[in-house]
This record gives sequence, C-alpha cells and structure tokens, in this order.
Amino acid sequence: MPGDLREREREREKEKERARGEGKFWTVECAMKQQTARAQQSQSRGQLVDAARRVDVEDCARESGKGINEESERDAVAIHRNRNSPDSASALCPLAILYDNLRATTGGEDHSAEQSGAEPTAAADQNLRFGRGIAFCTRNWKGRRVHAAMGQEERALREEGRFEVPPFPWGFESEEEHYKRRRVENRRTRMRTARGVDIFTQTWTPTDREPTALICMVHGYGNNTSWTFQNTAMLFTDMGYAACASDLEGHGRTQGLKGFLPDVQGAADDCREFFQRERERPEFRRIPAFLYGESLGGAICLLIHFREPDQWDGAILAAAMCKISDGMRPPWPVADVLACVAHVFPTWAIVPSKDLVDKSVSNPYKRELARRNPGRYAGRPRLGTVVELLRVTALLGHRLQDVDLPVLIIHGDRDVVTEPATSVALFERARSADKTLKMYAGMRHSLLQGEPDANVAILLADISAWLRLRVQRWTPPTS
Repeated sequence: MPGDLREREREREKEKERARGEGKFWTVECAMKQQTARAQQSQSRGQLVDAARRVDVEDCARESGKGINEESERDAVAIHRNRNSPDSASALCPLAILYDNLRATTGGEDHSAEQSGAEPTAAADQNLRFGRGIAFCTRNWKGRRVHAAMGQEERALREEGRFEVPPFPWGFESEEEHYKRRRVENRRTRMRTARGVDIFTQTWTPTDREPTALICMVHGYGNNTSWTFQNTAMLFTDMGYAACASDLEGHGRTQGLKGFLPDVQGAADDCREFFQRERERPEFRRIPAFLYGESLGGAICLLIHFREPDQWDGAILAAAMCKISDGMRPPWPVADVLACVAHVFPTWAIVPSKDLVDKSVSNPYKRELARRNPGRYAGRPRLGTVVELLRVTALLGHRLQDVDLPVLIIHGDRDVVTEPATSVALFERARSADKTLKMYAGMRHSLLQGEPDANVAILLADISAWLRLRVQRWTPPTS
C-alpha cells in the first residue's frame, strides 16, 4: 500500500476512535443521521439545502483526507461525477428529504423533460444533487468495509443498549397515520384466481394527484406485501405512480402452506390475473403499466412477460432470480438426493440453508425490521419449493434472449443470493432495444429495503429517472 494511503488509513482510524469516544459510530448511517438532523434544524428550504451541502463537503473532505475548503468541494463534485455515468441521476439527496424531492420532480409539467431520451431537467438535477458526499462515501473502495463491518456494528450497538429499532417499517406511528401523512390510499382485497387460489392483494394510489403510471409489483421468496414491501410501493406513489401487488401462494396472507411454492408459473398466472383486473379499472385504463420484481419476483415478472409479450410498457428487475447463487445451492450430491425425495415429501422443510435476511440486508436496523416481519417465512426451504426454483431458474437461463420489452436491470455486486453475473447475461442477451443495466458497487441482495439510506437514494434516483422518461414517451393506445 502506498505511503499516502497508509497515512490516510491511520487518520481515518483516529477519526473513528474520536467518534466512538463521543458516543458516535463512523458509518454511512452515522453520516446520514448527521445530515438529516442538520437538515431538519433548518427553518427554510434554502437553509435546508445549505445545511445538506455543508455536511456533504465535510464528509467528502474527511473521506478524501483534505481540509474543508473550496478545493475539497470541487474534488467532491468531480469524484462523484467520475463515479456515476452521465445518463444517471445518481447525484442525489438524503432519503429524509427525498420524498418531497421526488414529488417535486415528478409532479407536473414544469419539471418534465420535453424530449424523448432527454437528461433530467435542471430543476430535477438540483433537487437530486444534495447528497453527493454520501454517494461518494458509499461507492468508493473504502465503502465496502462499511458493509463488512455491519455485523460488528450491530453487536456493538446492542452491547451499549443503543440499538433501537422502530416497531414497524414505517416508524412509530400507526399504519393509517403513515398512509395519511404520505398521502396514499391503500385498498386491500381478496381474490380467487382461475387456479382456485385465494390471494391477498393490495393497491396503493397517491391521493394528492392523478397517477401517471401503474407499477405492478411482485415480492421475493419468503416475503410478503404487508411489511417493508409496502414501503417500496409508497416510494412509487411518491413519484406520482400507483402500485399494486399480491402475496404469492404460500406467502403472507395468501392461501397455502407457508413457504411452499410448488408451481412458480402458476403463481405468475395468479399475479397476471390480478394485474389485469387492476389495469381494467377506469383510473388505470389510460396510463402505462410497468412490472417490478425483486429476486423471485423478478423471475415471475419475466414469466408474465413471456405469457404477454406485448402487454407491458417496461419492467424493473431488482436482483432478479434468473440463477440462484452457487453459495446458496445445495452441493451436487445433496441436490440430486433432495430432488428424488421431493417427489415423495415435497413439503418437508429440511433443505440446509442460512437465513436469507443475514445474507441479503446490509443495514443492521433494516435487518432487524426484516426479522420482525410477522408474515415472513423464516423456516428452512421446503423440498418442493427448492426443486421448483431450480427448475424455473434453469428455464429462464435458456430464455434470456426472449426478453423483448424496455427493461431496467439493477443488481448489487455483493449479492450472494442471486448471481449478479446472470443480470449481466440478461442485459447482453435480451432482445430489447431499450435495456439498461445498473450494477451497484458494495450493495447486496435486498436493495430498496435493505441498504443504507444513502444507497437507497442512489437507487431511487436511477429508478425515478428511468420511469420518468418512459412515461413521457408513452402514447395511449388508439383503440
């Protein structure tokens, strides 16, 4: 290691020790809390912007080893621009004020790009530029050490009695109060599908404006729509879109043995039937519809697309399960034995596997929230489910070239649950003329609900920019 890097590392360690002595922790979360706290103390929007920028400069200067001056500010901006592609809207604000900024940048014609394929407007870029220092801190090579130390940080916080997690993903307020504050209407129904499965469904609609698109969402294995996943839905409503989702068979409040999913294609057909019902509603009939899937939900989105190749205006695939990571698959002899036993005892939950939450979620607070999900399936994978997931991922691996719709593929390069390389293969082999791949350094499997807030802000800006351009390009069908 060069001498200057060693010196920087020593200075960084001293800074961390000083932070610990003051009862703080040197993490992205600590910087994020500082930034949010200072922003909340501001009395006007101009003061809020100034406070956020000051913290950005401090963080970037500290990370680069330079003093806080005009040069460090220029360096911070230059570093951020070099680390983000020119067509990305990743220079963005802290999550605490991102909700308002998303509304500002997607709420009306004043902030819309006028040309197809245009860059985000100056107003949108200004709204999304506050957190460049935090973005730099999480994306450089040292940011990887933050994720590696997550477990140690959680243990230290617990030992000191300072590991306080809100009772709900939306905080301490009631669910109804949270919906009201976020200006969202939540509609919950039950629906019996053509397969005879009684599924639980939810729809989220912004109450302060007419939605300009419908996002049809599919959750991942073991998850459900009633915990952190609905926070993701409300991120879309903050952008001005409606969202809908249903619990998969054997998940959440939908019928079936918990954790048992013997037919992924059947589950995809259930989702497709529900999405079609929602799209036929008068308020959604004349707006574009996009698919959004996380992990297994990404695989299901592809199966829906294969059934209806011309019915969707685009898809966002977050860490799509087109291949299960080798580290998560049973070893070769065990896999063959399990496949044979699954024909006789498909519901047996005996497949050896580590808890997906520990492998998927980077942020210790969000990891604890994920563990508290009352509808989560936390048991060992069932034999029939594992065999079916292996079958479906093998099928998708041979059909990547059949993907032919606008698609945004997002994946963390430290994902150990699904293969990031398969997302690259999907991007390369997909027949789509409009396809985008975003690979995020240092991020893991659970992206929007598992990463530190600074990383989530990066993801949201890219997703928002991608959706905004395609909604602007969309033209209503003539018939």
